[in-house]
Amino acid sequence: MARQNHFIGLPLPDKPNKTQQILSMKTNKTIFVPIIAFAWMVMSCNKSSSPAQVSPSSAQTTFSNVNTDVAAAIQALNATPGNKALNSFTNLTNTANPLGRIGSFRSLKNINDTKAALSAGLASIRMMLLKSTASERVAGTTPFNFADKIGTYTWSKANHKWGYSPGGGIIKIDYPSDTTSFTNDTELQITAYTEVQVGSDYFPTSIETAIYQPISGAKQLGLSLTASGYDDLGNPNKASITFFVNPYSITFSFDNSQSLKASESFSFTKGSTTYIATGLSASYASATDQANGNPNQVTGYLQLENVKFNVTLDGTKAATTNDANQFAVIVITIDGGTAGHVVWVTDPKTGEQVPYVQYNDKTQQLLSDVFADLETQLNSLANG
Repeated sequence: MARQNHFIGLPLPDKPNKTQQILSMKTNKTIFVPIIAFAWMVMSCNKSSSPAQVSPSSAQTTFSNVNTDVAAAIQALNATPGNKALNSFTNLTNTANPLGRIGSFRSLKNINDTKAALSAGLASIRMMLLKSTASERVAGTTPFNFADKIGTYTWSKANHKWGYSPGGGIIKIDYPSDTTSFTNDTELQITAYTEVQVGSDYFPTSIETAIYQPISGAKQLGLSLTASGYDDLGNPNKASITFFVNPYSITFSFDNSQSLKASESFSFTKGSTTYIATGLSASYASATDQANGNPNQVTGYLQLENVKFNVTLDGTKAATTNDANQFAVIVITIDGGTAGHVVWVTDPKTGEQVPYVQYNDKTQQLLSDVFADLETQLNSLANG
């Protein structure tokens, strides 16, 4: 079986729009990545400095430790009470867990695809809240009137529907953390919600919500969201999402509202420990190129604990060659010291270019093998 030609945002362009393909992203059936988002790792390399080199053996040891640590953190995220409570709620409302959108960011081709994936995540959040607070069938064209919905909604497993009691100043939704249980031990609170109408559909502009387990107990999950600049397709051009899944935090921000430039960032942390972080800045030669997600330059980074992939992409060169080595420069550092580069090698059987880590002694290792456990956990997060 031929190997895929990308790994966590290091895709290989094999079609005419090479600039878009090298920007493949991040980005789990749980909420994340998304940014998975994890896909656009690019940052300019400072060629004027000469950081200490890291030996191949030390680099391999660090990569192995990072692969294990970050994979374990993602696996632990899947098992948190907050994520399990969110999964239960999505099952009761027959909606998709928005955390699952994060992994999608890893394989996106351009900025418009990122917007589409983010929009799908926002739609999932809106629909699960709408379904749990409505007595009738709902759709994207159904408005969510926060003031009218204030009160407490209680799941009845026996009747398989939501009950409602008015009163209070927020929306409370009580339900079981285990969908097979008759006991409601979890509460989702919505303290703020606004939306905007585009055409006949509605899209969220701000959401503040949290899940407590047991009811009136510890906060297991929190969501803070803002989004603006929706186009006719329901894609925002600016958004910021913060997820707290006790004890982890996930943040994603995206801004394509400025003329001829765009940026995004993603992080997955626990306290002071950063497991994954990405940052991206893209510039465009024209409004048409921006609309098509075809930048002339991209700079940014992907960080996995103390390992950082620093990348510079030349979109002008990408338009004239299929060889990623000619337009993408990816320098790998460990605690600031150079550990190697990412190079693309043509697979003799498939003809595809495949990314490898090239260590300082010129030896090479398939990038997807270096972080195999991490890739497996990211896929499990995206696919449930």
